[in-house]
Amino acid sequence: MHSYSFASANLAFNDTVIVRTLESNRRIIMAKASRISMKQSNTFPFRLHEMLDTVEREGAEDVVSWIPGHDSAFKVHKPKQFVETIMPRFFQQTKYKSFQRQCNLWGFERLLHGPEKGGYEHQNGFFVRGNPALVSKMERRKVKRRPAGASAVQGVDGMIVNNNNNNN
Repeated sequence: MHSYSFASANLAFNDTVIVRTLESNRRIIMAKASRISMKQSNTFPFRLHEMLDTVEREGAEDVVSWIPGHDSAFKVHKPKQFVETIMPRFFQQTKYKSFQRQCNLWGFERLLHGPEKGGYEHQNGFFVRGNPALVSKMERRKVKRRPAGASAVQGVDGMIVNNNNNNN
């Protein structure tokens, strides 16, 4: 009788180990899947899309909002308030210029005319209101690095030229 209860205990122990192993494998699979989605959800366009949707739900559209009639454009109406209250919740940047640079690097173009002037628009079809999954197809532009020792100088005509003092 003692061996029977031992066998039952052993079987229960093995069942627990199997269940724990299956649970561990499921966690590993879920962790890999969430890593992929975390990578996508950590991109600037995803956070921007999330921010615009959240601000809309919370009724803070007087600070930043989707531009009506443009499903791929937004505008920051109150930059100072945006930097103080919205940016810290969604972005790592602390300066508005850094936010603008990220917009430019991710392919957003500044709207220059009409009532939307000052807003940003993305025309490739991957930043669309109501469809955040599309932002995973967006690509960040590469930042060109200057060679060591080279510095940029603005010429008389306004063009940026490399001023490399190495006369080899």
